[in-house]
Amino acid sequence: MNYKKIYESIISRARGRVIEGYKEKHHIVPKCLGGGNEQDNLVDLTPEEHYVCHQLLVKLHPDNIKILYAAHAMSMSGSAKKRTNKMYAWLKHKFNDIRKTGTYKKCLNCRDIFYARANRPDKPFCCKKCYHSYNQNDVVCSGCGIKFTRPKSLNTSKEKFCSVDCKTKFKSFIFNCCVCNKEVRVPTCRLKQGVPRYCSRKCKGNCR
Repeated sequence: MNYKKIYESIISRARGRVIEGYKEKHHIVPKCLGGGNEQDNLVDLTPEEHYVCHQLLVKLHPDNIKILYAAHAMSMSGSAKKRTNKMYAWLKHKFNDIRKTGTYKKCLNCRDIFYARANRPDKPFCCKKCYHSYNQNDVVCSGCGIKFTRPKSLNTSKEKFCSVDCKTKFKSFIFNCCVCNKEVRVPTCRLKQGVPRYCSRKCKGNCR
């Protein structure tokens, strides 16, 4: 059987043809064989034709692992039964029809109109960038005074810090030991017991 002739006949029949409804883009020369995204190398095919073309490419290039993988991915099915070109086309048409049942919504952040798919009818943002910019705001660090961005859900506390070091410095008290003159940092909660004078029990014993 002349697989090359069959493949070329499908491609030549598809050139200049307008397909109404669902269609799939196909690279005439696969990318793994040097083909690109040029208009001359792209053609619109029906799902049935697309499936058959990838099976023919395996026949024409049996040792190319990437072509084999692409054809195998199209043939994969959730059941033990191997998927055929008719089954593949039916699933693609069904999936495309379900996607069309979505709604158009207005993004909460940029206020642009976007299409929300049927499986995400409550999606409030058009993209990840809008999601992050809407759910974050600029705050001033209570420690160093530098502006930084963080999620709004974390801005419930009065004191906000850009890093752990800033929080540690802000919530600590620095003093010098009366004996060894060593600089010591202690939490501010320790000041309720009075301002400490010694860095350790050893220094406190030596002072006595």
